[in-house]
Amino acid sequence: MEIASFIDYSRFDIELDNLTHLYVGDEFCERRLPSYLLLEELFSRFNHSQKKISIVTPYLTNKGIKQLLSIIDWVYTKNFRCEIIINDWAVLEILRNYKDRFELIAGRLLISRYFSKFHLHCRLRKFSKTKKKRNFYCFFPESFLDFLKKNNIFRLEFNSLDHLKATNNQLFKRGFKSHIYFPFMYLTTSRYCTYPGGHGTRVNKSIVSCNNECKSLYAVMKNNKFLSEIFVKGNTYFTKITEKKDRVSAASDRIIYNSFI
Repeated sequence: MEIASFIDYSRFDIELDNLTHLYVGDEFCERRLPSYLLLEELFSRFNHSQKKISIVTPYLTNKGIKQLLSIIDWVYTKNFRCEIIINDWAVLEILRNYKDRFELIAGRLLISRYFSKFHLHCRLRKFSKTKKKRNFYCFFPESFLDFLKKNNIFRLEFNSLDHLKATNNQLFKRGFKSHIYFPFMYLTTSRYCTYPGGHGTRVNKSIVSCNNECKSLYAVMKNNKFLSEIFVKGNTYFTKITEKKDRVSAASDRIIYNSFI
């Protein structure tokens, strides 16, 4: 069983003994791509250990693609080996020029487009009448899995255990491995940040620079149509998974801890 956790300089004091993978970066905002300083520290400490470093990438603008290219070139020049989690197809195109250097993983933003996140947590009547409607989005076209294999992607990351279960062992039969995030699943995300200084926000009628408030701050919302609280971090809305950790880990090849509380 593989165990991963997100990590940055403020969390080097977390328990690392049981971790097999160290996740660095962000799925939702290119402004949180890892710095060279953090990568240098991670690779110097863990490159020759049993722990693997996994760089998480979000969807990207042209500016973000240039920044990611410089990071990938740096890792390539240093001859480091790592995983790269892809949430934007443009990243796959970039990595074609670095064949066999990185292990590629399909991130949950790509995978989640095949699933309805809301039927799992809403009381809305239209989602609760029949199992057929609830599972309408829960499958993978075989052509999509063929495409992943053609591009040497054999690992998929899931937003919740319910999404993985909905595939009815489709991945296992095709030789893919599954990862699940825990304890937070995301509900929706946008390029537009809810914090002052985030993309698309204005303070006193002037655009201010991002100061990474989302690293330490979050908001909690309550909605009577949801069974649980909604957590807001930057440009993304989350809810906490009620599934037991043991069930999540038993059903997947890797559990990824993403707690921010």
